[in-house]
Amino acid sequence: MRPRVPRPALAVTAAAALLITGSLATKDAAAASSSCDARTNNNTAKLLECVTLEGVREHQAAFQEIADDNNGTRVSGSPGYDESVD
Repeated sequence: MRPRVPRPALAVTAAAALLITGSLATKDAAAASSSCDARTNNNTAKLLECVTLEGVREHQAAFQEIADDNNGTRVSGSPGYDESVD
């Protein structure tokens, strides 16, 4: 029987994969970034071309600021959640 991997560990692994992928970007990232704004990223390959470490960290900081402004939470049904959606 395989050991069950806790969900938080899966989330951390997925986030790390996105961060690593973003940090491996080359000088072509600037060109890709401008095209990312004008296209539909409807598959994994297209999406990963547009993910950058800087962009991920920007979103993390924004979500943390929202949580800080809402008693430390962004739980569904709360004002923090509504701000996150916006």
